[in-house]
Amino acid sequence: MSKGNVWAWEKGNHEASLDQLIKIAEITEFREPFPGTAAQANVKSSNEVGAAWPFTSIDENKVRSLDDGQRAKLERAILHSADAVSLDIKKD
Repeated sequence: MSKGNVWAWEKGNHEASLDQLIKIAEITEFREPFPGTAAQANVKSSNEVGAAWPFTSIDENKVRSLDDGQRAKLERAILHSADAVSLDIKKD
């Protein structure tokens, strides 16, 4: 890849090939699926229901089945625990 290639990409005059994108991803250790690919289509926003569940020891179905009061208690407990170990997980 040359400086000219990168300049053309930045100016929108030319698009990188898939091979070039793969090389860049490998060099930069980029691990997310590329937009517009089949792999990316299977990834959902973290705000969507059904997004990848980030907890390995917590049953997602049980959490999703909680009523509003139980969910509020769980949220308070999580925020309290995060605060106790100095993790800032609150929304801005």
